[in-house]
Amino acid sequence: MDFSVAFFNSPEALGFNRLPPRAAMVEGRGVEMVRSGVSDRLTLDGEWDFYCFDSPEDAFAALDAPNSASDHRKMRVPASWGEVPGFDAPHYTNVQMPFPGNPPCSPKRNPTGIYRRVFTVNAPAEFMVLRFDGVEGVFAVWVNGSFVGASKEGRSAVEFDVTELIKKGENSIAVMVSKFSEATFLEDQDHWYLPGITRPVSLGYFDAYRISDAFAMTTLADDLETGVFDLELCVAVPAEAAEAPELRGRLLDADGGEVAAFRPEFVNICGMFGNRADRTRHRAAARLEVPKVRRWTGETPELYTVEVTLATAERIRSCVRFRVGFRRYEIKDGLFRVNGVPVRINGMNRHEHHERFGKHVPLEVLEHELRMMKSFNVNAIRTSHYPAAPEFYDLCDELGIYVVAEANLETHAFYDDICRNPRYVPAFADRAARCFERDKNHACVYAWSLGNESGAGPNHAA
Repeated sequence: MDFSVAFFNSPEALGFNRLPPRAAMVEGRGVEMVRSGVSDRLTLDGEWDFYCFDSPEDAFAALDAPNSASDHRKMRVPASWGEVPGFDAPHYTNVQMPFPGNPPCSPKRNPTGIYRRVFTVNAPAEFMVLRFDGVEGVFAVWVNGSFVGASKEGRSAVEFDVTELIKKGENSIAVMVSKFSEATFLEDQDHWYLPGITRPVSLGYFDAYRISDAFAMTTLADDLETGVFDLELCVAVPAEAAEAPELRGRLLDADGGEVAAFRPEFVNICGMFGNRADRTRHRAAARLEVPKVRRWTGETPELYTVEVTLATAERIRSCVRFRVGFRRYEIKDGLFRVNGVPVRINGMNRHEHHERFGKHVPLEVLEHELRMMKSFNVNAIRTSHYPAAPEFYDLCDELGIYVVAEANLETHAFYDDICRNPRYVPAFADRAARCFERDKNHACVYAWSLGNESGAGPNHAA
């Protein structure tokens, strides 16, 4: 199916040209930049030109001539536009859907915004990725007039390969965001409907050789004192490569001291190097045991840093860094235990909501919220009812807050129906996978939720 208005009413169509979901990391082509905590990327946050229309059909018609729109104004990114006077009205419902009808039909009146801006690229990289950390509503993207892709799940990161579209110098981007689609039936989440580009947008610069994903499984051995570290890496290697690049890793303590060095080895290689054209998802792995490890708990949130570099004979091509905590979650004798010790959960649910920016919560406000919760003896949060912004999990790792990570799914109005509708199987599976893949390395996550108030059926089982 081509991208068109039909996309808005097709449960099987999840998106176009999305890259596979992966872990949130600090990443780049240079070690020093990554060690400073900054990814190698160009931010596209700031003021964008914004146009609002009554429907996707009207927005499609205006894509080639947006300057004819009379309601053009500057719009902040990230922020919601749903509460901006003159464009749309704030809309709150709980069980009742915000429009009449049954799935998979979306309403004819469907407020749709077009965002536009120009940005400059001084030197394009070998591999360039356009990243949206969060978009409220269904969205589609064009770069320099060419269609890039689309997605209906904007509560986890969505990335697109724009290598062939980015040029040196001035580039243009257009993003169309619609308030509703058939996917809205999966997001009946007892909250304000406030669409827009609600989290940061960025353009990532990568080498053709790169570490594209990392999964660190950290737990404790049976003695509850030895840390067990299992690392899986996904590595991209260009087709013309004759041999495997070299991987080196380090585990660092909170003070930056090296606890251990390791050499991830390639496993399950996608064909021998030099004999296969498709080498974008090679696997590598490493395993460590750390005696007398500093254990992560809500009271003692001890964190370690994982750093991995990928190099060829010429130079380092890719570096990633992320933090982990060694902890053991289990239910034993009817009690939830952390590192063998029973823990009582004093938890809260948390929606993302800000009085000025709608579904975008600035970092300083988020940190204030979490510190206030902690001061009132709240030790756990459920991300009701979708994955929170990436920085939320970083802060929970640091502050010692247990997290139930919830997928972007609630079908309250059709509680027992959609979970059994086979047309929605791909969407259920996609939302659960995206929730897990982005946040799988965080120490704070002790449980995963497949969704809220969405019944229980074969789609969850899938």
